[in-house]
Amino acid sequence: MIASRRPDGYNDPEFVHLINQLYANVKKHCHAMLDLQPGMRVLDVGSDVGDDTIAFAKHEGVEVVGVESSQSLVEFANQQALEAGVADQVQHLLIEDYTLPFEANSFDICHVDRMLQHLDDPKPIMAEMFRVLKPGGFMLLAESDQGTIAFDCSQQDTWWKLLQHRNTQFANPFAGRQLFRFANMLGLDDIKVQVFPVVITDYDLASYFVQLDDLEDTLLETGQITEDDLTAWRDDINALEQESGGNGFASINVTIVRGYKPVA
Repeated sequence: MIASRRPDGYNDPEFVHLINQLYANVKKHCHAMLDLQPGMRVLDVGSDVGDDTIAFAKHEGVEVVGVESSQSLVEFANQQALEAGVADQVQHLLIEDYTLPFEANSFDICHVDRMLQHLDDPKPIMAEMFRVLKPGGFMLLAESDQGTIAFDCSQQDTWWKLLQHRNTQFANPFAGRQLFRFANMLGLDDIKVQVFPVVITDYDLASYFVQLDDLEDTLLETGQITEDDLTAWRDDINALEQESGGNGFASINVTIVRGYKPVA
C-alpha cells in the first residue's frame, strides 16, 4: 500500500476535512504558487477527500488527476467532484504500489500535500512523480513536520511522551524537514523552500487535532504514564484553559518546496 502507516483518523473523511480546514492558509498559498492556466495537466499524489483536486479543477481548461491508496477516499472524492460539478475535469484513481499508471512526461505539475509523512520510504513515489512530470514542469510539495508540534502545557515530561508516541503512528513523521534533500536528490532545478506555521488557539480543537484522548489512553495502558501522571496532566491543562479564558495553543510547521524538472 502507498500509505504504509498512517493514524486511523486520516482514513476518516470527516477528520480529513477538518484537518484540511486547519491547513487552509497553507493550502491557499500553495494553490497560488501553482498559477494554473488553461491546458495544464495536474497530478495530485495522495488526493484523500479531493479538496485540492476539486479546487484545481475549478480553473477553466485544467485537467486534474488524483491518486490515492484508500478505496473509500477515492470513492468519496469522486462523489465530491460530481457534487461540485467538476467531474468532467477531475478523476480520482486507486493505486496500490509505488508505480504511477501514466506515461513519462505527461503532467505539467505534480502536487503533494501531507502524504509523504505516511510512507516508510518516500523516494520511490517521488521518483515516479519525476518520471511522469514534463521537462520544465514543476513539483510542489507540502509536508508537516510532526516533530515541531508545540502544545501549551506545564507538564512537559508528559507532553514529550505523548508527542513521541504520536510520532510512532506516522510512517515518516519528519517528512517536512526532508523535502529539500529529496528535491535535490531528484535533480530538480531552481528549488525554493519555505516554512509556514499552522496555529490553533482553541484547546478542544488542538486536542482533537493531535488525537489527545487516544494518546493518553495508550500511554496509560502501556505503562508509560501512571494514573497520577494522567490526573496531573489533565488538571494542568484544565487550569491553563481556565487561566486563559477557555483558550489554548498548539502549532505545527509545514515545509513547502517547489522545484522544476530540467529541460533536456
